[in-house]
Amino acid sequence: MEDYATEADAPRTDKRYLSYLPIVLENMMKVNKGPGKITSFHASKVPDISIKNYVERIGKYTGCSNECFVLLIIYLDRIVKVNEDISLSLLCIHRLLITATMIAAKFFDDLYYSNAFYAKVGGVSTEEINKLEGTFLHLIDYNLFVSSEEYDLYRHSISLAVERYLRRTRRGGKCAGKCAAKHGAKRAEWAAPVAKPYNLFNYTAPHRTNIIFLKPGDGPHHFQAPRGGSGRR
Repeated sequence: MEDYATEADAPRTDKRYLSYLPIVLENMMKVNKGPGKITSFHASKVPDISIKNYVERIGKYTGCSNECFVLLIIYLDRIVKVNEDISLSLLCIHRLLITATMIAAKFFDDLYYSNAFYAKVGGVSTEEINKLEGTFLHLIDYNLFVSSEEYDLYRHSISLAVERYLRRTRRGGKCAGKCAAKHGAKRAEWAAPVAKPYNLFNYTAPHRTNIIFLKPGDGPHHFQAPRGGSGRR
């Protein structure tokens, strides 16, 4: 892909990506779960607010561009790739999310709010978000630049993966319901399709990622390691 001469030449990212975030983040946590080390992003207990409601709150009050929602996924993905001892969980994802949003807005948007405002939206103190910003930048090695090629790769692949994920979920629900009515609940459980993990990107490409999408309800026994690259289709 070629670089765009001006910002106006670049394809716009629509508002669907705000609704995609909870799905992407929840599946990133499934793939990157593990003991990991405790960071300044970790809370002592899981916040009461769900990821979906937290994302909606950020989208409502920060007013950042839709492009920031793609950038923050890129930044989070870079963190877990560069820092293998860091895992994503409900204990840290909220602070990572508000910090990544703030940094993406500062880097990409022409207008953005003060750290104090993002802190209020995210439910943390100004002092804390200042420290989180520094820690985040250190973890990502201050690498905020995203080429147009990499951005388009993430943008298109996220959209494709989420749409396939939603279709697969809907098909699984319909199949399970029909089978249960005809053969009983136990038979339906056997007949329900087990979706293979979907590699969001090609593992052999320069911009590799660990994001994989699983159908809700799939446990560890259903997880299958990816075979080679299964990038954009």
